Amino acid sequence: MDHNRSIEIRSKVFRLFVNAICGLGLLTCASSPPSALAEGETFKAPIPKPAGQPSQRPPQKVAPALPSTAPPTLQGGKKPDKPEPVNFENEIKRLNALINLQDRNVEALFNRAWLYDSRGDLAMAEKDYSRVIEIDKKHKDAYYNRGLVYTKMKKHAEAVRDFSEVIALEPGVADAYCNRGNAYLRLGKADLALKDYDSAIKAKQNDADLYFNRGLANLAMGAKAKAVADFKRASEMGHPNANKYLKQ
Repeated sequence: MDHNRSIEIRSKVFRLFVNAICGLGLLTCASSPPSALAEGETFKAPIPKPAGQPSQRPPQKVAPALPSTAPPTLQGGKKPDKPEPVNFENEIKRLNALINLQDRNVEALFNRAWLYDSRGDLAMAEKDYSRVIEIDKKHKDAYYNRGLVYTKMKKHAEAVRDFSEVIALEPGVADAYCNRGNAYLRLGKADLALKDYDSAIKAKQNDADLYFNRGLANLAMGAKAKAVADFKRASEMGHPNANKYLKQ
């Protein structure tokens, strides 16, 4: 299985998990980040945690910053299993204890960063991801996730830099192009956003989010015909917000 396909599958799993725990009231999900456009861009999920967890039963990763959308239809009509409740405080205490003993434990720092992010403590998440990068300057997952943290902090220039690092370390990662395009769009650089969405679509042609986001960039550029074509494609692929733009 290639890397992009793997990320796509994990992203769908994260979306199912987010919707499931929100429905159970186990976590208050963040609303979609504000955008100059009505619905805003579709963001991609964080990179999963590394193998070899410091906790015996670590929490499953949730995808922050994703808009609230209906989960994909499962084959055979099966419903996802209900996730077990996660005690975030206990998990953080375990990770704190491990980091106190091993202050350069990249996996523990990475996992604690995600925990902070998942409960909305963005400053602490940024600090831990930055520590991971300080220890391992080629840790593309930490750059990727910190880029999403910066996006939620409205530090879009910093987000651009982090997603650029991901792309430099692993060219052709569609999700990194997508999220960098989102950051460019929020910086008012629709031309650069358009180039990133083009690169993302070249790497992953069957992703409705990418066509929807490119439609927003084309709309911002005043290319209405191209925007309509992208929204139609996204709608045909099941994007939940595309039809709203087609009706305008």
